[in-house]
Amino acid sequence: MRTKHAKPRPTIGLFLSDIVSSWGYLPWRGAADAAQEHDVNLLCFLGGTLQASADFGSQANVLYELASAENVDGLIVWAGGLDNVVSQQEFRDFCRRYQTGDRPLPIVGGEHEIEGFPSVLMDDYGSIRQVMAHLIETHGYRKIAFLRGGEGHLGAQERYRGYVETLAKYGLPLDPRLVVPEMGEGMVHWLLDEQGVRPGVDLE
Repeated sequence: MRTKHAKPRPTIGLFLSDIVSSWGYLPWRGAADAAQEHDVNLLCFLGGTLQASADFGSQANVLYELASAENVDGLIVWAGGLDNVVSQQEFRDFCRRYQTGDRPLPIVGGEHEIEGFPSVLMDDYGSIRQVMAHLIETHGYRKIAFLRGGEGHLGAQERYRGYVETLAKYGLPLDPRLVVPEMGEGMVHWLLDEQGVRPGVDLE
């Protein structure tokens, strides 16, 4: 009597810039839970931000080169964090390299749209408008700081657009001192120490 060989368990690759920050940890946690639910392997490639220069961050990009049809059956490319310093064309070219050869890999983008690839989108613009409306309407706040993030990051751009337009909707001025150029735990100290912003006076 012949026995049928079990079908190999699929392996999904996940590209993330990190899993320390909330914007890296939450996608990883969601992907890990889904992989367990659907009985597939999840292989994470934590290769940092593409072409980052600070602290030799781009050296970690070599990890992305390890992904191939030999070890994964498809890729999830979480754009947030990866594409902070590259153009959208460069980011598309980066993704397309995994669809060349005899066994092109299926790719799904995450957070914002990657042209030419199916993507699971986040409503960065709408969510910030809801948060701002809550702070203004429910708590009566008028002086709200904003950690902007990288100018090359589409999600950060959409969040900033929501911030600016919500201030305008409620007739509130845009105070450049309250707009922090980058994200990270040190940025709050920069806001208070370098900019001299006073909590409770300049900032609510």
